[in-house]
Amino acid sequence: MYGWRALIGLVQPSGGPVAEEEFRMAAPEGVSFVTTRMYIEEVSAEGLERMLTQVERAAREIAIMKADALVLCGTPTGFFRGQAYNLALTGRLREASGLPSVTMATAVVEAMRRLGLRKIAAATAYTDELNQRLRAFLEEADFQVLAVEGLRQRYNWDIARMPPAAAYTLTKEVARKVKDADGILICSGALRTFEVIDLLERDLGLPVVTSNQAGLWAGLRLGGVRETVRGFGSLLTTLGESGD
Repeated sequence: MYGWRALIGLVQPSGGPVAEEEFRMAAPEGVSFVTTRMYIEEVSAEGLERMLTQVERAAREIAIMKADALVLCGTPTGFFRGQAYNLALTGRLREASGLPSVTMATAVVEAMRRLGLRKIAAATAYTDELNQRLRAFLEEADFQVLAVEGLRQRYNWDIARMPPAAAYTLTKEVARKVKDADGILICSGALRTFEVIDLLERDLGLPVVTSNQAGLWAGLRLGGVRETVRGFGSLLTTLGESGD
């Protein structure tokens, strides 16, 4: 049976296959994923507002597939209106699905805390408007944000077509502009990062947290899977540590 160890539900914005592929790329044996989507065109505050009217429907679809946990993908869904909205959104997911649930925005925050990061630089796929909202969200969570720079993309299907080199190059550019960062955040579940996380950590000498990496880490924890995963950054190696 697929998912005999854990079956993790993914609620995703429409646009591309990146999150599913990256989750499967790094999943331990016995872990499978079921997915549903919420329709969105432009990745903007207005587009996100309209998309999130579909949350309850999507959460119920995951529940009926007998998942063990639910991850709301699309990092902006949780950060674009601040911490209180993100908390309320998590409550909506849990109430509609009856499952342990987490937003990707929460996963990113918890992942950076797990690694002891406080001063960070962020590379994103987003417009300047969403980057400002991301900065505010992270500062509200007590991180010091040294820089945020994005690829200024508005459509998930365009982001999904970018090669891993796009994330690698932007991240190195952002990292060069700051001093004393504890780590780097690459924010966008539609942007391919798994092929370059280890390379960036070696080249920069810093921990790198990405949206999909943090989402997988949080989903595995909610699903009760505590196995060290190597090859995709230092965060996933913490899954096998006692107390994680």
